[in-house]
Amino acid sequence: MKKLIAVLAMTIAFGAVAQAGESAPRWGVSVISLGSETEVDGWMADVRFTEDDVQNIGCRVFAIREDYTATSAVVCEAIDIDGNEHSCYSSKPAFVDAAKSITSYSRIFFRYDKASGECNSLQVMTESRYIPDAALEKGKSK
Repeated sequence: MKKLIAVLAMTIAFGAVAQAGESAPRWGVSVISLGSETEVDGWMADVRFTEDDVQNIGCRVFAIREDYTATSAVVCEAIDIDGNEHSCYSSKPAFVDAAKSITSYSRIFFRYDKASGECNSLQVMTESRYIPDAALEKGKSK
């Protein structure tokens, strides 16, 4: 129940910030250590267009064969400004489905267990207000 309340509070907080036509803040990969878990957060476009060439965030979906049965899985990965790598893995269908919805302008938030590397949470948020104005200009030079 506490996790549900925390997720709802975070959703409301993000929603309160989201206003049509509002310019979005720009930042890179954010990492928070929470005891046995780590939270990673970042917008695909913001991270892509940071001034450094270090930061990265994204997820990949793939199929694996286990005992002659095809299983889909997802790996989410990020590199923060200090070059620290963060990643998690899940073969749970809900995580795979969430990762399939990622676009070039999605915000990716994942939480993982430090010991096992298993994803405990994956949120994908895609909102038009987070398309960076400078993306087209900077994209021409990269």
